[in-house]
Amino acid sequence: LTPEASKEDQIKAADKALETVNEMTKNISVKTETEAVQTAKSLDQTIQTLDNMLVNSNDAAARQTVLNSAEKATSVLVNVAQVITTSEAAKEAASSVTSLMKSMGNITANVTAAEEAVTAMNTIDLALNASSEIMKHADPVVALQLATDIMKEAVGTLNNCAALSNPQAAESAKTAIQQFAKAAIETAGTISVTKAADGSVSVDDAAVSSAIKAATEAVEKLNELVKSSKVVSDVSIRPSVKLTADTDKINLSPSIIDTLAQSSIHDISVKIGAVNFDIPKATLNQTAASGEGANILANRMTQVTIPSSTSYTPLNEVPVMEFKLMAGDKEVPVFDQPVKVSMQVPDTIISQYGVDAVQNVSAYLFNEDRKEWINVGGTYDPITKTVSFDRYHFSIYTLAMAKGQVSAVSKHKAKAQVNYLLRKGIITSAEAKKFKPDSNITRAEFAIWVARILELDLENAPDVKIKDVTKKMAAYPSIKALAKAGVVSKTAAFKPQRVVTREYATVILSKLLVDYKENSKPAKKELDMILVGYSDTDGKKLTNAQRTRIAHVTKTGIMQYDKKFKKNQKMTYAEAAVVLYNYMKK
Repeated sequence: LTPEASKEDQIKAADKALETVNEMTKNISVKTETEAVQTAKSLDQTIQTLDNMLVNSNDAAARQTVLNSAEKATSVLVNVAQVITTSEAAKEAASSVTSLMKSMGNITANVTAAEEAVTAMNTIDLALNASSEIMKHADPVVALQLATDIMKEAVGTLNNCAALSNPQAAESAKTAIQQFAKAAIETAGTISVTKAADGSVSVDDAAVSSAIKAATEAVEKLNELVKSSKVVSDVSIRPSVKLTADTDKINLSPSIIDTLAQSSIHDISVKIGAVNFDIPKATLNQTAASGEGANILANRMTQVTIPSSTSYTPLNEVPVMEFKLMAGDKEVPVFDQPVKVSMQVPDTIISQYGVDAVQNVSAYLFNEDRKEWINVGGTYDPITKTVSFDRYHFSIYTLAMAKGQVSAVSKHKAKAQVNYLLRKGIITSAEAKKFKPDSNITRAEFAIWVARILELDLENAPDVKIKDVTKKMAAYPSIKALAKAGVVSKTAAFKPQRVVTREYATVILSKLLVDYKENSKPAKKELDMILVGYSDTDGKKLTNAQRTRIAHVTKTGIMQYDKKFKKNQKMTYAEAAVVLYNYMKK
């Protein structure tokens, strides 16, 4: 592609490049680490070739087609990342990704259109998502350097695209950066472990101090790069450490609990077998009073099985597990802050049901008193192939394929979102039978759904004294749990029977984004650009706080409408299901 070539010839060459890349990616099969490393190198060479094609191109259509080719080629990296398991392969793959991103930086040095910028940013997202998986297998000693190299090139490309990108592309980039940084920091802060004679794992105090130091250094260096970005400068990166052991029990001594308590570490990631626990420091501190340290257990329960049901299909390949957090020899009954549990979905399940259907895999808790399995939801991550869910206490769990449909939405445009909420336990079977998609939803009903999505501890939340909320209300446990979590006021009138408006939804959802998704509100200077598509959100009609909340839910893709936001518009059950589905997928 050169200025001397005719427009037709440039487009013809670009189309040929896209055709070649499509054929190449279709035929790629990555089954071994050797194939994965070689594929990563080939993809790097492909992007370099596309970079060389674009150096002197002056045709916008040809440039966009070549960028589409780069995005398509980079999408294969996800398959590469899932095959890598050794530090040697991770190092080689990371090197190829760094080189690939450098070529993307060259490609985007002269972006001229918004579509070009968005395509390039999507390509970086794909590379970062794959890199998150690659980093998990890197040698902790070199993890920070590998991560810094990748982050530097990613930020450079994003800066090239900043002026032409849209809020949604920027939001997606922030998520990818955050996930990559977390993976890199945890790997840099990996703790070495030793197995005792009884099969439990004891963690060395010196190793913990070393891991905390490495994680803190990683945060400082990665934050320095992020702050230099024009797109993701407000991303929050927190230090955490990672502990992995092939056993069913891990012991943390009192001195380790104390060391973690005094550090800047936010949480500790503990992987026991195929289960990962992200344990907040505050929850771990609950074991300190015993003076005996903490024991984290993940036991396979062979005597407990999950039967077939009309609401789910058992997944026999997934074991039934009992989790416990012990303070000495006593179990911690309720956690101050929730523990995120991630359970692996076997490849055989993904192959059997397909990637789309696996989104319906949920976590189920065994209620020992009622002898029944209860759907506690969870979100499937196609990159890690895990279902993650928050718990305020531990019990017996497994995964199952949730099923069922809300008959009232069989022909409704919100069918997929409503059925998803049913299969994740947000809408109960009883509620599904009475579901009226186009009727208005009240604040009390909305509160019940939100509390279920957040997986809040309804039983142990303290009572609240809100004048228009009584203990007799079905929504009372949800409202008091939301009050404890700071989502709603503990004292102001709740107005439970008032219909939810779009503006009320922004108040709740914007707060959830900040508190639970670490997604900061947009700056005042960003508001006009984000709200440009609405004719009813200017500063003369709305306060700055209202505009900020609307911009927040708009840029994240949670609430988006055509031409007018209509803040006073009453929300239906179907619309509420759609926006909450969007929040859950964020």
